[in-house]
Amino acid sequence: QSCILTMVMAREWNTVALDRWQLGNHGATVHDASDESRMLLALDTAMTAICLIGPVRVQHLLLVLTFAVVVFMLNSCIIGTPLAASLKDNVITLVTLAGFALTGAWQHERTLRKEWKQEQALQAQESELQGASSMARGMRAIADRLCELVFKLDCDLRVCDHENSHQSFFGRSLCGEHFFS
Repeated sequence: QSCILTMVMAREWNTVALDRWQLGNHGATVHDASDESRMLLALDTAMTAICLIGPVRVQHLLLVLTFAVVVFMLNSCIIGTPLAASLKDNVITLVTLAGFALTGAWQHERTLRKEWKQEQALQAQESELQGASSMARGMRAIADRLCELVFKLDCDLRVCDHENSHQSFFGRSLCGEHFFS
């Protein structure tokens, strides 16, 4: 926020206006529209950079952007502006640009949050699969120790592994055969 305030106060017009205000000198100086345009562009650049680069939540960015607009309006109304007729247009432009920056930051935050949630869900699924796989291997090891024949079946209840113990016990290979036939 101090960066935005410094940019607003460092403008050439404000320096001259503050000097005149403090010294009581009300002499006229010549300024053009480019001073205001540069100030608006600098404020927009700072606001957009803060919104897109800064790791700040959107609700906090709203405060920063509101502060920037309020400081600009107070600066223009209290200290003055060389182009008082364009004050309304400048404020509307600044508010519009701040809205675009805030919308971009909101969409970026929403995308990052969505990716984070997907990553968390994927990690939970991987953990669950590893647990189920470990349990299946443990059960298979116990079954191999306790039973003479162990059949591995697919979802259609067909034998899906080829072991020599099956062939020696049944006299043929059971791979691909239905378990109940």
